[in-house]
Amino acid sequence: MKNIFIALLLIAISTPGFSQTDEIKINSKIEHVTVFLSGAQIERQAQKSLKKGVYELVFIGLSNNLNPNSVQVGGKGNFTILSVSNRKNYFNPTKDSPKTKMLRDSILILQDNLWYQRELKTVYQAEKTMLLANKEVSSKSTTGFQVSNVEGLANLYRKRLTELMKLNMNITRKEKKYQEQIRVLQNQINQLSVKSKYTSEIIVEVGVKQTTIATFDIKYMVNGASWIPTYDIRANGVDRPMELSYNAKVVQNTGIDWKLVNLSLSTNNPYVSPIKPKLSPWRLAFINNDYKTLQSVSHSNRMTNYSYGEAAPSKDEKNLHYMLQKLMSLRRLQNQT
Repeated sequence: MKNIFIALLLIAISTPGFSQTDEIKINSKIEHVTVFLSGAQIERQAQKSLKKGVYELVFIGLSNNLNPNSVQVGGKGNFTILSVSNRKNYFNPTKDSPKTKMLRDSILILQDNLWYQRELKTVYQAEKTMLLANKEVSSKSTTGFQVSNVEGLANLYRKRLTELMKLNMNITRKEKKYQEQIRVLQNQINQLSVKSKYTSEIIVEVGVKQTTIATFDIKYMVNGASWIPTYDIRANGVDRPMELSYNAKVVQNTGIDWKLVNLSLSTNNPYVSPIKPKLSPWRLAFINNDYKTLQSVSHSNRMTNYSYGEAAPSKDEKNLHYMLQKLMSLRRLQNQT
């Protein structure tokens, strides 16, 4: 009986009704970006036609600077959002921006030029080795060797070796030039590119009651974006007022292009709660007693009011208060008699 139950369970799990949650990858589009003085809020939207069932929708290609604690997912359609989570995807690197791609292409051209110069130096070095070897063979050969040819041969070696030396020096200069240009371009790429090339993904588990076209609105915060105000002052003459233009310089290194998106600038701090804080009042506790104090040096009896703040009265103050109450009681008894 136990074996029959296990077999039925395996059959049930293998059927579509008992299968695990399907994972569907979805691309989303940036609809609006709000840039703060530090950080930015990304608003994305996506649509997907879903049949009845439970799905894991994976919104792919998001910035690796995504703040997991800021993810908000809403939607329209006949479905229920069951859970929201996020993860990193190291197998889906971010794409280079057009400027970064241009810089990488320039580096490839410079590397080709550098390789050509190094190979050319190898050729010149081989030629120099061949000349020196030929000189050694000529000096050891006695057949057909005339003393009158020594001067001409020496001039030939000197001339060609000097040319090779100048060519190698020129190649060395070009090598240093190309290496410096490659270094500068690589530093620029490092400034434009994100440190890690992985992307983030948001996983939304939904339960669909019936076939529907689901619309999802996704919001999250990212680091690596900011803006600063800039001013342009223009004077058209001493007899005319100056013109002041207020501009903004926006910088973003989120790894995702903001191409043709609606952009807003804000001076708010997104990490500070917009809810007005509830201030607790600070109350002073007043103790008003109609008693007369006796002082060692006093010109006359006078009424004294003691007030205490938030701090509790000290032991000496309590003792003094107790003594004053006793004195007041004695004085009242005397007045009654």
